[in-house]
Amino acid sequence: MDDQNDHIKGTDFLIAHDLFLWSPKGGFLSGDTNTAGSILVGTHFERTDVSCPSAATCNNGTILGRPQFSRDRILLREWNVWYFLANRMSIGATVGWWDASNLRQATTVGTIQANTNVARNLGCVSSHQHTLNHVGAGCSWTDANITWRYQF
Repeated sequence: MDDQNDHIKGTDFLIAHDLFLWSPKGGFLSGDTNTAGSILVGTHFERTDVSCPSAATCNNGTILGRPQFSRDRILLREWNVWYFLANRMSIGATVGWWDASNLRQATTVGTIQANTNVARNLGCVSSHQHTLNHVGAGCSWTDANITWRYQF
């Protein structure tokens, strides 16, 4: 959080497991970031909770003139595999499964929604998102990445 929003509180919890499966030097269950040919697998779990005293004090937009929500919860479950090409250089694949509550919805002007609609931008749009009973509804989504990285 920034220094301008002292009333907003957040917590984050992360647990990660990384394991080298293979290295050309040491074989099974060995390896390091400095050994080309090493294979690393990992799984991560992360939970983020953010809250403010009331929906009116959160800068999360309004639906039908009412603030949307006063707390948010985001979960991430991630799996990855990395192959080290050279000293601290690797290529890998990552799959993340996200789940969030209270995603920001945008107000609609006529039939056009603002681009600040987080739910729509994530592909979580449904017909109930503009009713007061379901403002800030959550959803889940999956993303996958193939990445080349080099650590300086």
